[in-house]
Amino acid sequence: MNLPLKRLLYKMISALGSSYIQKKIRSDLTIVMYHSVVEKLPQLYDWCYVDAESFRRQVSYLKNNFEVIPLSRVPGRLRSGRTGRPLAVITFDDGYQNNFDVAFPILREEGLPATIFLTTGLINTDDTLWVCRLHEAFSNTEAREVRWEGKIFPIGGQDEKVELIAQMKNKFKTMPIAEIRPLLKAVVHQLGYDLSQPVAHDSLYGMLDFQSINVMRRSGLIDFGAHTMAHEILSCLPPEEQEKEIKGSLNTVSEITGKKCTLFAYPNGAGEDYNDETIEILRQCGIEVSLTTIEEMIDGDTPLLELRRYSIGPGMDMGYFKLLVIHFITWFKGLKLSH
Repeated sequence: MNLPLKRLLYKMISALGSSYIQKKIRSDLTIVMYHSVVEKLPQLYDWCYVDAESFRRQVSYLKNNFEVIPLSRVPGRLRSGRTGRPLAVITFDDGYQNNFDVAFPILREEGLPATIFLTTGLINTDDTLWVCRLHEAFSNTEAREVRWEGKIFPIGGQDEKVELIAQMKNKFKTMPIAEIRPLLKAVVHQLGYDLSQPVAHDSLYGMLDFQSINVMRRSGLIDFGAHTMAHEILSCLPPEEQEKEIKGSLNTVSEITGKKCTLFAYPNGAGEDYNDETIEILRQCGIEVSLTTIEEMIDGDTPLLELRRYSIGPGMDMGYFKLLVIHFITWFKGLKLSH
């Protein structure tokens, strides 16, 4: 089905009314996941960036159709059973400066709470995530080809760049960061990029500083959770290294907020990105809620240390967004797979 027909279908289904569909599907909680909210989308496509105007429309819809609550209140509300409107939680992964500069003013205007998961080793630094370095290197390069894994790839157009970034991300994400860095350095060097160059604080890739975190914390709207120290994919690490990454990030968040950190989000967050050892470490650390990026409905059987979320990206049609957050998309996909 082509894109215009899909959008028409979404609008037609939405016209049935979100409350009607929600009553039929019966799921009490929706958690949405953002990364970066920016005034203008980057020229080179990346799923992690949502423009400010789309973000404003999306959170306004959540405000009008859900009870938007802090993530920390989820365990108690789920135990108390369904009452009134369905619940929604707004989250951000990684801890980019634009969460404060662009997203926070919109949330404050709407009076909506949210949770930001911090990659604690990058707070208040001029460094950023390796995936951002890769995106920045390809965005600014004038190179026409790059050698990778023994092959030469042309990179003349935007589509070629986006496809190459996706391939490299998928490959690198299976490795510990210590193994990624020399391979990444070899790639971006060909693109005229230096991994050691400082990242501008107000750029697309800048990470949160202490001052911005404290302003959001004092507002009473924003909670903070841990997201490891270096954004390691935990299943790539032995248990002792997992424990170091988790405990280090929890301790930093606790120091920043002045209270015990009980919220965590798995880096990358797919089912293969954490394991039983990860969950046990989180349990021993007193984590009450941990979030995946698995896009499924949350029900009474969903463990609190493996809650599901819907990822929100650029160009998402409002009709699709509405059907996503009321679980129609995942319900319909499941319906099709069962036949």
